[in-house]
Amino acid sequence: MKREQLRLRLARRQNLIAQVGQRTAMRALADALSEEARSEALAVRSRDLLRHYASVTRARDGAGLAQSGQFAAALGNLSVQAEQARADALQQAAWQADALGKASTRADRQKERVEAAYAELQAAKAQRASETPIQARRAQGRNGLARKMQDKRKPDPSRTNDQG
Repeated sequence: MKREQLRLRLARRQNLIAQVGQRTAMRALADALSEEARSEALAVRSRDLLRHYASVTRARDGAGLAQSGQFAAALGNLSVQAEQARADALQQAAWQADALGKASTRADRQKERVEAAYAELQAAKAQRASETPIQARRAQGRNGLARKMQDKRKPDPSRTNDQG
């Protein structure tokens, strides 16, 4: 029965580790989706600002026009970078969703192992309860004797009590 208890304890620890892995994968997926949403919002805002800024050009001289062009280029670069970050975040989210699926499967398998180990322990307890005292002693060891009492020497064939 001790073996079954150890197996159950190990299965519970492994189940806990699998649950932590599943929670970590969920958190990573949520972070990736959040980053994707943030990047998309930044890309949309920078494109809208670029369109608005392009429609309202108030430059009256060359320096103002150059400054306006530099600002528009910076907004364009920001929009492109935000779109690239969004694409990267989408890839990361897909990878994290796959990792979450694997972690969930692992957690489900571990849960089944815990249930099986618990059932095995209960069966061992029931078997032990149904055994007679003689059967229990035989299950403990050789001839039901304590280890100290068991003779570890090989019997001497010349010392047999055969009179025949």
